[in-house]
Amino acid sequence: MLKSAIASGLLLILSTQGYADESSEKALALLKKTTNTLQSAKTLSVRAVATIDEVEPTEDFKLQRTFSLEVKFERPGKLYAQKTGDENQVAYFDGKTFTVIDPIGKRYGQMALEGTVDDLLMKLDELNVQAPLIDLLLSNLTEVAQKSVLKAKYIGVSRVAARNCEHIAFRTAVADWQLWVAQDAQGSICKSVITTRSVAQAPQYQVTFGQWTYNTSIEENSFTSKIPAGAQQVPLTPGTFRLAL
Repeated sequence: MLKSAIASGLLLILSTQGYADESSEKALALLKKTTNTLQSAKTLSVRAVATIDEVEPTEDFKLQRTFSLEVKFERPGKLYAQKTGDENQVAYFDGKTFTVIDPIGKRYGQMALEGTVDDLLMKLDELNVQAPLIDLLLSNLTEVAQKSVLKAKYIGVSRVAARNCEHIAFRTAVADWQLWVAQDAQGSICKSVITTRSVAQAPQYQVTFGQWTYNTSIEENSFTSKIPAGAQQVPLTPGTFRLAL
């Protein structure tokens, strides 16, 4: 499951035990730079294009879905995330209520939750709700990312969407995780690929990011849910929604 892959591949990645070679040390240093930027940002916004593999349990086909992403985030507890394409959903969190909307199916799920995005992450994990990459928003991302990676490697400089990026790779017990980090002051993420080896046919989740914007004001109404007229409320239970992030 992508959530467990993220947990193993992203959040457990900065351990320095057993790493003496220059390649792994460089990869870990770049990852730390990136996570420090993300966790220190008071606000951030980004657009991206994502592809996700889905393995059909009955026919064993591996199918690829593609969608565009837009994310806006304000610490400590405000989030907007929208995806459009093969999957269409919008998610809102205003620090008091979490809402996810399927505008095509005209349905939505909602739950009261007063707290931060960290609290939201904990609740989603309890519900076994799939929310790939949402762990990037943890307030203590660098601190949490201190455990158990089997291998780290610096690959080299690569071009992603007309940007020079440094390609790094990691292996955990369940997943391989590749990251392309921009050669800029922030170490912004250009691209991420997670390959879940623990799942049959090793499905991938790939995201190519546009320009990240940090620490600029975001309109307050961006985080207020806008439920379409006639939409039916459904329980927010495991498997009902795969979130936009």
